[in-house]
Amino acid sequence: NPISSVDNYFQAHPSCCSDSDGFEPIARSDDLGSTLKSFFGSLKSVSSEQENGRNAGASAHQSFRRGCLAGTGFCFVSHIGDVQPCGYLNLIAGNTRRQPFGEIYLESELFRNLRDVSRLGGKCGYCEYRMICGGCRARAYGVQGSYLAEEPYCIYQPRKGEKNSRL
Repeated sequence: NPISSVDNYFQAHPSCCSDSDGFEPIARSDDLGSTLKSFFGSLKSVSSEQENGRNAGASAHQSFRRGCLAGTGFCFVSHIGDVQPCGYLNLIAGNTRRQPFGEIYLESELFRNLRDVSRLGGKCGYCEYRMICGGCRARAYGVQGSYLAEEPYCIYQPRKGEKNSRL
């Protein structure tokens, strides 16, 4: 049973995960190195397609068009009407019982900030892949206290000075 194997692993290795990021472990690749190499290869391919004016979204790489979807085409509405950018980012942009959903989604400061990649801080702010990745805003908030801070678990080191060349 794969689920009990995962449970057994995390019971035997409790230090590999912490509650601090707000996520629960689901699974882990046996070959994380090749998975990351493939992921960044896909990001580079999509970035090149977009830079050359081709619609990368129409390709097989559509799922890599934007890493974090919070507030950029996705949101979470709770059973009491609270609207959040995602289920992991516990910040409320408004409530559908008090204002129309469209108004919350289009006009709230929270959603507008999330859609404006120029507001991203740290290395996400100058990363050449920020238009197609964006980092996880929930992890940024959970670890650094700001949903616009850099993605705390990103291992990629962007090239400084290329901020405007990839936009």
